[in-house]
Amino acid sequence: LLRVTCILSIILLVAGCSAVKEARQVQKAETLPPGQRTVKASEIGLTKDTVLTFNKAVETALKYNPAVVQSGERLASAQSQLASKKGSYYPQISASVGTGKSASEASNSSSYSTGISLSQYVYDFDKTDSQVRIYFYDALAAEYDLTQARNSVIYSVNEAYYNVLRLVSAVRLAEETVRQNEKYLEQARVFFEVGAKIKYDITKAEVNLGNAQLSLINARNALFVNRQVLNNALGLSENPEYILEESLVDGADVSGAEAGSGETEVLFQRAQANSPEIKAQESRVKSAGAGVDNAIAALWPSLSLSGSYGYSGSDFPLNWARTISAALSMDLFKGGQKTESIKIATANLKSARTSLSSMEQRIFLDITRAKTQMLDASQKLEVNKKILQQAEENLNFIEQRYRTGKASAIELTDAQVSLTTARENIIQSRFNYLIARAALEKIVGGDK
Repeated sequence: LLRVTCILSIILLVAGCSAVKEARQVQKAETLPPGQRTVKASEIGLTKDTVLTFNKAVETALKYNPAVVQSGERLASAQSQLASKKGSYYPQISASVGTGKSASEASNSSSYSTGISLSQYVYDFDKTDSQVRIYFYDALAAEYDLTQARNSVIYSVNEAYYNVLRLVSAVRLAEETVRQNEKYLEQARVFFEVGAKIKYDITKAEVNLGNAQLSLINARNALFVNRQVLNNALGLSENPEYILEESLVDGADVSGAEAGSGETEVLFQRAQANSPEIKAQESRVKSAGAGVDNAIAALWPSLSLSGSYGYSGSDFPLNWARTISAALSMDLFKGGQKTESIKIATANLKSARTSLSSMEQRIFLDITRAKTQMLDASQKLEVNKKILQQAEENLNFIEQRYRTGKASAIELTDAQVSLTTARENIIQSRFNYLIARAALEKIVGGDK
């Protein structure tokens, strides 16, 4: 039996070696993979002048963003907890080997023992089954949480990517406005020198140029900050000078947004069926329900079988002994702890259901808000296109009148501001639509 015990122990130790090896590798900080540490831009091929397409940005974020990596590890932990709890269904085996010496004035003696014992769960009135269900639904919730984390990161990339593109356009518009005002300033100086304009026109043009330069500074700084936001979504802590895919916006459809309540109801139904956020909370409700089962099962006894076989004695050959037993155990009184545990589990179930209800209401509101934002942006875009056309025509008309002395510097400034504002509003409306659409896709849990 000693030989069998040793062989069995060695087999079990070898079986656990792979898990131990992996655990030791994780403990070593120098072996941390990207995701558990901040990835370098050079590791993922993001260098100066690299074109970062939208799909590549999403792929990078899903692989290296800490929120996704962390959710993945939580899922792995939940699955391991479930597997560990399922181990309660299988026999529990232990082995022992011992030796000892004793001495007294009368005599000296030695003792030896070796043995193996086995215990098996038989039935416990749903205690073990309900615990397994708790861990199962917790693991299922963790799986949905991972999907939700991925969706959230995709939306973050959407929002950051579009905001950077929006600000790239804003910087170009600001640069063009600066150049335009420099031209107007030079023109005012020429007119003043020939006596066609007064000094005020030069001062006004200088003020306009200064304001345009301030707008350019603000646009460039906003672009720099929003690039950092995109880098953060990608899982980076540096600022590689990559280039974004501007054609993504050029081919985007920003029409067809409807705000009817009927479609909102349909989208809400899709969210209830597909949203990982809702699915995760539904799993937590089921886990809490299993918690109530487990608390009630604790009132009942547990039945188990056990057996042992071994050798012991003070000299060889040792004497053998074996035992087989069945046990029915039950806590008769624990100071009211079990009934209070039932109340706690029931309260947790009610709380989980309330959280689900609150989540559904919030998601309906989020869908309504996103749909309204899409409609708002789409309608404003169409109006701003007309305003832009009118502003361009008006500026051309005022410029001609200004050159002939029939328009003042104030009229020219107003026309410039109107045109710049119309261009800015078109840029803002287009990207507001795209960001709202991305938010709707995240909420519903699929394509719009």
